[in-house]
Amino acid sequence: MSPTINLYMKAEDFIKFCENMSYYLTIDKMLPCMDSTIVGNRKYPVVWLGDILLYLVHYHSVDDAQQKWNSRKRRINWDKIVVFNNDREGMTSELKDRFELLPYKKVMFTHKPDNIHKSCHYIPGYENDGCVGIITDADGWLGKRPIDRFDWVDFLNKV
Repeated sequence: MSPTINLYMKAEDFIKFCENMSYYLTIDKMLPCMDSTIVGNRKYPVVWLGDILLYLVHYHSVDDAQQKWNSRKRRINWDKIVVFNNDREGMTSELKDRFELLPYKKVMFTHKPDNIHKSCHYIPGYENDGCVGIITDADGWLGKRPIDRFDWVDFLNKV
């Protein structure tokens, strides 16, 4: 039901989005980013949503992403918002501090234990990588995903 499915934001933009979610969800029009230093050689669209960038990784066009964004944002249950994050894309201790202040049920997956930020959940195996990897990808021949080490049922039942 999340409008953020199939896209990503850099850490700072994601925190900004979560801090001002009601504002960003009023924006209906995505504007293509034309800055070649940002877009680079990406094969997917990059767009502005107000003053934050969305990287539309799993969309072929801005129109497709915008249609899904507008459709999904209408389905948000404002009484049961849950925010999932990770320590990729420029996450810093200061951004983790801001994440902790968000008024939502939340979890941040990290590559190292973090005893300072209570929302952080350590996923072993990425200690030397600087951040967690793609924790939703199957790992090994059993098809288990690193994220499956997290107790989703317990977490969601406490929402």
